[in-house]
Amino acid sequence: MPALLQTNFSLHRLEFRFARVVTAVILLIYAAAVLPALHVSGAVASIIIIQNFISADITLVANYSMERDLRCAGPG
Repeated sequence: MPALLQTNFSLHRLEFRFARVVTAVILLIYAAAVLPALHVSGAVASIIIIQNFISADITLVANYSMERDLRCAGPG
């Protein structure tokens, strides 16, 4: 989750289309790390993945809003 926050909030100049791609890559990496982990039960793995998808959605909405605000403000 920190990677999602860092990518979509701190890198606020990251264009939304690139933020979507980076977020998808981060989610795939998280899933690839969590799913094969033998010490994590299926229910816990599902919760972790769902939590990351929700976090990704929230951070992408925020990224889109920040980019839209910058576009509406115009040059200057």
